[in-house]
Amino acid sequence: MLARPVVNQVGVSYGLESRTRAMVLKRSGQGETDVPYPLFTNLTRTNVAGVGTLLFFRFQLALLIWVATLFVTWLLLAFCVSTDLLILGDRSA
Repeated sequence: MLARPVVNQVGVSYGLESRTRAMVLKRSGQGETDVPYPLFTNLTRTNVAGVGTLLFFRFQLALLIWVATLFVTWLLLAFCVSTDLLILGDRSA
């Protein structure tokens, strides 16, 4: 894409300007320019783009914890009862 000639410079300029306006920026102090949020921002605790986004990432974290809990429980059950539970559904009838 970088090697291709620009056919519509007005469209490219408009697209770049729109992309710049749509970026979520971290508010700096008075007179300083706003900067993008760091890559490793904790989106479950930092309100970056509203309460809806904050709740969405908290829900995703709750799902990950739930799945990890079920997986560890299943492994404990399999090792306590029988390791044949680990191949359940992997063999043909």
